[in-house]
Amino acid sequence: MSRNQMQSGISPKKIFSFFIFCTTILLHNSIAFAQKTSSEKKEIKSHHKKVVQRHSADSVWEKDLKISDTSAARTIGKIENINNTLNDYNDVVDDGYDSSDITENLPDYERKLKFYQVFLNNTNTNLNLSRLSYMQGSLDDMVDDLKDWQKSLLDYYTVLVGMNTQMHSILADSAIQDLPADSTLRLLYLRQFNELKKRLRTTDTVMKKNILKIDLLQSKVSNDYVTVIGLQKQIKGLVKTYRKKAFTKEAGYLWEGPSGDTTAATKTIGYILQRSINRNNRQLSSYLSENMDKYIFNIPIFLIFFFWVLVNVRKVKKSNPGFLATLKYIKPFPLLASLAVMLVVAPYLDLQHPPAVYLILLQLLLIIVLTFLLFRKWPRKLFYSWLLFFVLFVFFAGKSLMSTSTYNLRLLTFFTTVVSAFAGWRFIRAINNYPGVFPRYFKFITGIYIFLNVLAACCNLYGRATLAHIFESTAIMNYIEAICLIIFIQVFLDAVNLQLEADKKSTRFTAYLNYQNVELRLRRLLTVIAAIFWFINLAQNLNIFDAAYDFISDFLDAERTVGNSSFTLASILIFFLVIWLANFCQKYIGYFFGDTGNEEIVPEKKTKMGTSILLIRLLILTAGFFLGILASGIPLDKVTIILGALGVGIGLGLQNIVNNLVSGVILAIERPIQVGDIIEVGSNTGRVKEIGIRSSRIVTPDGAEVIIPNGDMLSQKLTNWTLNNSHMRVEANLKLADSVNLARTKEIVTGILQSTEGILRNPEPQILYKNITQTGAELQVLFWAEDINKWVQLKSDTLQKIYDACSKENINLV
Repeated sequence: MSRNQMQSGISPKKIFSFFIFCTTILLHNSIAFAQKTSSEKKEIKSHHKKVVQRHSADSVWEKDLKISDTSAARTIGKIENINNTLNDYNDVVDDGYDSSDITENLPDYERKLKFYQVFLNNTNTNLNLSRLSYMQGSLDDMVDDLKDWQKSLLDYYTVLVGMNTQMHSILADSAIQDLPADSTLRLLYLRQFNELKKRLRTTDTVMKKNILKIDLLQSKVSNDYVTVIGLQKQIKGLVKTYRKKAFTKEAGYLWEGPSGDTTAATKTIGYILQRSINRNNRQLSSYLSENMDKYIFNIPIFLIFFFWVLVNVRKVKKSNPGFLATLKYIKPFPLLASLAVMLVVAPYLDLQHPPAVYLILLQLLLIIVLTFLLFRKWPRKLFYSWLLFFVLFVFFAGKSLMSTSTYNLRLLTFFTTVVSAFAGWRFIRAINNYPGVFPRYFKFITGIYIFLNVLAACCNLYGRATLAHIFESTAIMNYIEAICLIIFIQVFLDAVNLQLEADKKSTRFTAYLNYQNVELRLRRLLTVIAAIFWFINLAQNLNIFDAAYDFISDFLDAERTVGNSSFTLASILIFFLVIWLANFCQKYIGYFFGDTGNEEIVPEKKTKMGTSILLIRLLILTAGFFLGILASGIPLDKVTIILGALGVGIGLGLQNIVNNLVSGVILAIERPIQVGDIIEVGSNTGRVKEIGIRSSRIVTPDGAEVIIPNGDMLSQKLTNWTLNNSHMRVEANLKLADSVNLARTKEIVTGILQSTEGILRNPEPQILYKNITQTGAELQVLFWAEDINKWVQLKSDTLQKIYDACSKENINLV
């Protein structure tokens, strides 16, 4: 299709607008339905709780009515209490139990369970780990729902049984047989009592029907729960068997030809494809219909990133249009970048064994989006290699979804695997010429990719079909995922850079951030997170994640005893992890209050929150310490012992450290200095770079960083040159060879001082005579530099101007 044809068709913006419209309607309907269901369940639960609290006493009608203790009053009280109790019971019975969720989903669960039972018991079924993993995930979801249904049914059943017991106790209570002495009241009481008994019987009948209904539902749910548990155990056994089978010779050697191959020898490729398409279509339809709540959250991620970038793009277009060309992957209309971010995040929103076809389709969509995104961003050589990996992904992904294989397919797969390994080797050589596209660690990932392809080719050659399938699919899928994660990190960093550029003219702290520092730290953090997810996905594709997870969890959760104390490595790990996070937050909290670490920012713009950051850091560390104790489950009595030992240590040899810590708090409260101030402490003079918890750092004019304990800041004489402003008085001395041109010299110097930028007009500069003789004169020039950080250069420039002006006037300076 030509470019003119594309422009005459439907524009991407129109497609995107229609997509946004459909998404809004879908989100509105989903949220409204969820709110309605939640409000109904809360109302029923609140009413049940009210009834239980009201009738928790042994005798429901013997309550404090606060009326006169007469026979008539007692009779009226009995009748009123019984009627009120009966009305509450009728409300509960009339509301009934909302079993719509159970009746709607339970038949589907039962059909699935029957299908799984037949499928797992059929010895002719060609099972693989991806199908077993999907069934395991589906059964896990069923277990969660069945547990919730069992709990809600038991709660309602308990309420019904309690009410039924209380109703029978009302009729059996002897106190209700006490008839009033007055004949008129007696007839009235008997008539009302008989009517009350009829209502009680009616309510009792309805209640028994509800109890029978709940019993039936409980029985079904319980039976299905037992079935699910049995199937889970059966799947675990099959997984173990399958893993053992993977290391055995399942097919003939590849060089033996079709005669030596026993895998699906009688089945054609067409039959296998049709059967695989039907099975994967059923799995995908079932998964999407049952898990809408999991993947519907991808749309807000797309919308948030899209509009965030779009708003900043429009701002930068007005202020600095040329900046957009420096971004690597974000275009003026960031549709492709936003879709890429959404599709990268989507698989990690559901880690409960989704079907392989769902994950492959997501990755296929991501590859298509990145292909359009990289078309003009990558060099031609790299882009052609990407297209080759695209084709390899389609082949291996399609093969992984097939139910079985044939000899011809094995042979084709072997040569494709060899080509895949060769493509990885060529790609390593290609990226050496473009160091800015991929980080250095990508060579290691490519090495893993080549190694897995070589293993897959060898396993296929020697008849280990299962291992070959695992290695070949893992190689291409994890390699593509690594490339996608690297591009995702760069897209996110481009978005952050765009945000900082858009805020350059604002007064917010982002206007003063140093992007190089932010990018370095943010790239490291995102790389670590991406590496964790990549290794998790690698372990899942190699089908060792569950075993590794169980081994690590058992190792960390095992209870260990030292003396009289018991602990687990998990609790210790959690404690230090929380402490590390607290330390990380306090270390970089300054970025959120304008402390950017940029040396070029003038002090007035960066010291408003300078010392307050110290208090925030102390608060974060203290909160992190106690939160780490609570999260790790360390007993508080052990913490008390540690604190007691710490107190002894303070008394013996930690006085100076505690003195510095307390001094740091005093510095934060009194604020005698702030970050960016020019100070003088003892023999050290420089600019305050950091006010820490124990010590502070100053940068001397020579560039050296001097660490000064906070205790010395308070105990020694401290001179702050910029406490109120950044002005500084500068003194310069001039010597004249003779005293003839004193008036002209003073006029020249005054004009230079008034015209030089950086010298304050108020206070005015002063020119004083220090000494006058017949052979010469000495002048003292005093002026105020506007910025103390530039006074040396300002003095030098001023003296140079004075010398040049005096030379033109033939005034000799000594």
